[in-house]
Amino acid sequence: SKKLSEVFSTLKYIILITFVIELFSGILIYASLEAEQFQSQYDQIFFSVFHAISAFCNAGFSTLSNSLYDVGFKYNYVLQLTIIGTFVLGGLGFPIVVNIINYVKYLFRKLISFGKNNVGYRPWVLNLNSRITLITTFSITAIAFAAFFALEYDNTLAEHDGFGKVVTALFGATTPRTAGFN
Repeated sequence: SKKLSEVFSTLKYIILITFVIELFSGILIYASLEAEQFQSQYDQIFFSVFHAISAFCNAGFSTLSNSLYDVGFKYNYVLQLTIIGTFVLGGLGFPIVVNIINYVKYLFRKLISFGKNNVGYRPWVLNLNSRITLITTFSITAIAFAAFFALEYDNTLAEHDGFGKVVTALFGATTPRTAGFN
């Protein structure tokens, strides 16, 4: 940035995006939890906030002794999907996330003005850096998911049902590359 005001506006935007993603994932985590697993509602809220921040920052820390493999949590597939989405967004980095947000805004405006010619065609809404990063991320994830699913189907995935096998394989394929949860 050439101006100090641009640095502060970018910093505010980073903080806002981080807070919104962590808040949204914290709410999803909280909604996926069973209250019986916690001594109080405060503990449940703390668990949700802690894991949302840990996932977005790609820390991989958990308050559970066996991370997300604890008995009450290893079958919570909504929790696992939320954690996956959160740490993948955190791992992509701010410029890519901003570019994805701009792309979603563009698609939304295009959808709203369907049939009207209000939204001009913009071929490079996703810049080259974002495209390369997203293609690489999804390719590595798809290959790792297929390998994990095939190799662990009758081993670590044996205790899960059909959807559970898919989610657990996806979790096992994505977490070593970015976050380190188990």
